[in-house]
Formats: sequence, structure tokens, C-alpha cells
Amino acid sequence: MKITKGQIRIIHTLKNRLGWDESQYRGFLMWNTDRFVTSSLELSYEEAERIIIKMRHKAVMAGVWQDRQRKYDELDGRENMATAAQLRKIEAIWAEVSRAKTEAERKKALRNLLWKKFRITDIRFLEDWQVRKVIKMLEAMKERKYGKKKEEATPAV
Repeated sequence: MKITKGQIRIIHTLKNRLGWDESQYRGFLMWNTDRFVTSSLELSYEEAERIIIKMRHKAVMAGVWQDRQRKYDELDGRENMATAAQLRKIEAIWAEVSRAKTEAERKKALRNLLWKKFRITDIRFLEDWQVRKVIKMLEAMKERKYGKKKEEATPAV
């Protein structure tokens, strides 16, 4: 699998944070790959992941980078699957429209909804083409939920 745009962006951000010039950067790529590549575009997905891990470690040690892991970030870059940002958006909208009181109840209710509508057992298994449908469905639920409250609050003339 080829390197993703997100991986390229991370590599170049880390390169800039580390203050490397082109020769330092290309030397790092050569020494840390089996094929002696000199450009991030030549990396495979797996090679890019290894390079990112090494560069992050160097940047953290230099005090120019803080590793912060957001929910579902480990799922980013999967081919034809929902992105981490999309999954977080779905959960955020669901938190607004769900009647569940606790996080565990909300998760279970979302899984039940996804099973009934899409035959998917967990949010992590949503494909990219399904994301739009799920978000549209949840936004319609949100509109119904908050639309009714607005109508009830408006006095009849």
C-alpha cells in the first residue's frame, strides 16, 4: 500500500519541527529504510509508519513535539473506511441525540442503531460510503429533536 497524504503531512511537519534541512531529512530517510529512499513519496505505508514513529521519538526527545492520541487516530489511513475525524463526528452528533445517560449506554445504543440500519457491529467498521448516510441520519434525528423543542417553546398566534 502506498503512503497516504496524511502520512506525508506528518513527516514534513516533523521534519520542520526538528529543524532539519533537506540533506539531514534525506539522510534520515536513507538510513532508516531498507531501500535507501530519499523522498517520502517513495515510501510504502508501512515504511512511512516506521519513519513517523522514529521521527516522533526524536521530536519528543528534542522537546518540539508532544504525542497526543485522539480517539480513533489509530484507524486513520484504512482504505475505503471511515476516517478518525468522521468517527469522532458521528459520536459527537450521537451524544447530542441519544437518550442514553452514560457513555456505555450510548455506545451500546449506537451499535444497536448501526446494526439495525447497516448490519455493522461497531462504528469502527463503517466504510467511507456509509459515513455520509449515517451522518445524514443522525443530523435528521438532531433536527427532529431540537426542532420539536423550538416549536413547543414558540407560543401559538
